Amino acid sequence: ALMHTGAPAAGMNSAVRAMVRLCLDNGHTVLAIKNGFEGLARACSSAGDGDVEELTWMSVNQFASLGGACLGTNRTQPSEVGIADIAGAIERRSITAIYMIGGFEAYTGLLELVRARPEHAAFRIPMVCLPATVSNNVPGSEYSIGCDTALNAIVEACDRIKQSASASRKRVFVVETMGGYCGYLATYGALASGAEKAYTFEHGTTLRDIQDDLSHLRRRFDEGSECGMLLRCERSCEAYTSNILHTIFEKEGQGVFTCRKAVLGHIQQGGNPSPMDRIEAMKLASYGCRFLEQLTRGRDCSFSYAEKGSAVMVGKRDGKMCVTPLLDLVSDTDFRHRIAKNQLWQSATAVVRRLAKYDYSEPFE
Repeated sequence: ALMHTGAPAAGMNSAVRAMVRLCLDNGHTVLAIKNGFEGLARACSSAGDGDVEELTWMSVNQFASLGGACLGTNRTQPSEVGIADIAGAIERRSITAIYMIGGFEAYTGLLELVRARPEHAAFRIPMVCLPATVSNNVPGSEYSIGCDTALNAIVEACDRIKQSASASRKRVFVVETMGGYCGYLATYGALASGAEKAYTFEHGTTLRDIQDDLSHLRRRFDEGSECGMLLRCERSCEAYTSNILHTIFEKEGQGVFTCRKAVLGHIQQGGNPSPMDRIEAMKLASYGCRFLEQLTRGRDCSFSYAEKGSAVMVGKRDGKMCVTPLLDLVSDTDFRHRIAKNQLWQSATAVVRRLAKYDYSEPFE
């Protein structure tokens, strides 16, 4: 069974297309579960027949270039719709494996099923989670499908904003990005667009930081800069919101620069996937299918999978494809803030500061 959970991300459909055709080529039947765990829970009875569809080769013919999530997706977790109903649906529909494509909620949703294996034999089947979220916040992979398309949207918007700011002369923009508590989009967006600073939850924001940023902007404008840009992750700090930052810089910059605010919003989730997201989606989907083939080889459909290695996250680490048991990722997860504890991109913050000509003493990594 193939399904989504979490917010939509460009590249989900590309992954679906690759997974469906590879599985069909290997002689398997692929069921699409529409609308995430809500659809799967309804499928425990005939009332949910509309949420289940057997996919054919031509069912996904146009999926490679389509944005969004054609199968439908939401953030609902198994515990919210009933673990027993989901177990009943798996048994009723004769589902022998689950291939989940989605974000942080896909990871936590499958974790719930894995932890319910002692009580429900229906969950003792192979499970694969493929990370697909613009936030790039899923543990077990340094790359999530959709984050490159979102980053392209951010950089294009920032380039347009900088042109506007340069024409207006002496103007600073505070640009808010998506990402939840994960600062990947803000940091890489700042790096790619030439912004002065990225405010992220991981590095925190203090009043002293804002004072230093204000002094830095004044110095840069005195040196002849025509515009400035500050990117802020949407949940980087509850105290210093985008509105508050805008108000501070507008007030304190009087006589030197003006300040405006731009919230990019859902343009970061929309649009057709970038070539990078399409290719990575197909590669990850292919790797996940290969894992399932190796795991099930020589075993019939009635085999009971209880070992932790039968429920995994397929991802990319150090540039290489890999699978990691979901239970092994728990210790590397900040569940409250929905991020991985160790994130490769964080070292880029120092690069942003250095390229913005900050006076600082931190070592360059």
